[in-house]
Amino acid sequence: MLLPNDFERMVRRGDLACSWDAFVASMDTPSPVSVHINDRLSASEIFGDMLAERVPHNAAGYYLKHRPKFTSDPLLHGGCYYVQEANSMALATYLEKYVARNAIALDMCAAPGGKSIIISQYLKACGFIVANEPMPKRANVLAENLQKWGNDNFMVTRAFPDELAKIKIAFDFILVDAPCSGEGMFRKEEEAVSQWSTSNVMQCAERQKEIVANAWNLLKDDGVMIYSTCTYNHFEDEDVVNWICDELGGMVAEQRHFYPHIDKGEGLFMAVIFKRQQASVSRQASVVKADFEHEPLHHSYSYCYAGERLVAIQKNFESVVNALRKCVSVVVSGTEVAQQKGRKYVPCHALALSKYRDEMLSQFKDIHLEYNTVDLSLSMAMTYLRGDVLCELDCERGYVLLTYRDCAIGWGNNVANRVNNLYPHQWRVLSANYA
Repeated sequence: MLLPNDFERMVRRGDLACSWDAFVASMDTPSPVSVHINDRLSASEIFGDMLAERVPHNAAGYYLKHRPKFTSDPLLHGGCYYVQEANSMALATYLEKYVARNAIALDMCAAPGGKSIIISQYLKACGFIVANEPMPKRANVLAENLQKWGNDNFMVTRAFPDELAKIKIAFDFILVDAPCSGEGMFRKEEEAVSQWSTSNVMQCAERQKEIVANAWNLLKDDGVMIYSTCTYNHFEDEDVVNWICDELGGMVAEQRHFYPHIDKGEGLFMAVIFKRQQASVSRQASVVKADFEHEPLHHSYSYCYAGERLVAIQKNFESVVNALRKCVSVVVSGTEVAQQKGRKYVPCHALALSKYRDEMLSQFKDIHLEYNTVDLSLSMAMTYLRGDVLCELDCERGYVLLTYRDCAIGWGNNVANRVNNLYPHQWRVLSANYA
């Protein structure tokens, strides 16, 4: 790969000064394939002999020996794993080291959702994450990926940083995975190389400072921010971190680059920054935090309506949801349980994928939602995921939870000689080739 001369002059320093040839050579090697495993099934149950070694930064991360056709695997659509770049999974290490499990967290630039999933999985029911993405289509993808993972400790908002900065919540932890010049994606995306320029780097650095400044106002005193980019240059990385310290009063705990010739993955930069106690009175968090750091045996929910949809929200974090609803556009405010149609309730897809499905239903007595469960073959599961009607299922009339290898993939409605497909239209798999 031919790298831009200006790029070489900019980044051939520090760690790369003495390993430049190895770095350049790595640009012509294949990108490794890696996945983040959910706790529904084990990695070996999902991938078997396809598994290679673990990702060193995350106990739930694995490399694969080759890249399968992921879209043809119902377990992907059922949230059993998420295809994720290996070095980005290092976020889990920093969370364990610096962030309490009962934290109220914000992922400022969250789409497509891989890092939000890591935060959600780390916090479990002890903490709560607000995953934000200002662009509508990307926000919908973010919501889809978090709903597929099946946790109940998140909401998805759609707001620009300056809009978020007006809310009256102080977060314990904020991730700013900032939009950047994309140098870390050079190996995977040739377009990133052709679009790279010095001027774009400088524009990105200024934009990153604006985003961080808005996020900083939302971070409580003594809170933790992780700033990250998929770049190598100091303008977007170390210089922005230095600016945070000099201008905003931050204190760096640690920072590092990830390089493809050293770390088995793509280029990345991460910095952990503490917000020093301010002399002035800071905003007070309008949040009642959970007083535990271990997941409770039972989850307790409040219920509200978002339009015609009944939504379950963990009671510990209802104040967070309510505060954000008043200020910004909300894509998903909890687990969508059912949609009211006349006197009946139709189960929502998010309920099918929730790890706490039956617990939610048991706490809302007005819904009498009984269902059967049917495990599908691969061909029938893919027929369902394409949105087609299923025939000849051996089950009683009514709602059916459809599974593949005992992992839920969605709902159907058995109306005699066929099962009507309730899989969300916008999520349907378009490819008919699943061999």
